[in-house]
Amino acid sequence: ADMREFIALLEKRGELLRIPQEVHWNLEIGGWLHKAIRTKEQPGLLFEKIAGYPAGYSVAGMLVPNAARWALALDFPEDVSWTKMIEGIYERCRKPIAPVIVRTGPCKDEKHTGGDCDLLEFPVPHYIARDGGRYLGTWHCVITKDPDTGERNVGMYRIMVHDRNSMGIFICPGEHAHFHYEKWKALGKPMPVAITLGQDEVLPLNSLW
Repeated sequence: ADMREFIALLEKRGELLRIPQEVHWNLEIGGWLHKAIRTKEQPGLLFEKIAGYPAGYSVAGMLVPNAARWALALDFPEDVSWTKMIEGIYERCRKPIAPVIVRTGPCKDEKHTGGDCDLLEFPVPHYIARDGGRYLGTWHCVITKDPDTGERNVGMYRIMVHDRNSMGIFICPGEHAHFHYEKWKALGKPMPVAITLGQDEVLPLNSLW
């Protein structure tokens, strides 16, 4: 149903490593993730104590680092080859499921608007020394809409936090969201954007296509 459920599944399978020791959001989390991806086991990592942040804030990474974990998230046999899995993804994409609009959900349990918003409330990591800053969007979905047709696109574009209430989205020319942006720009209107984090692993995996 969401990332929490997937983390619980990894832990049940012995594929999650909880890290209770304090780590810093500035480069240390990124360093451990880079180290973990070079191991044979490639465990998912859950950092449970972040320097400068209160208890209850955590950072998860390495949840889907290899083909076996992709297969688990997408409900394919774990021994499926990359080729068969990609073929299966394209086959599923030919049979899209229409979205259902609901009034309630976990994402609406807590709401912050206007001056009450503070992106730096979250322990956003600075992963790599040469990165431009702290990236909140590294495993997420960015939803945009074509102003002419109403067609929506879900993509994954890196999102860097600039300050407490602004972020930058890196969208390359040629990407679907860039086509939408050019249309909104021509209309002289700002492009509406929705960003989700913590969703079912199926969604960010499919947003890569």
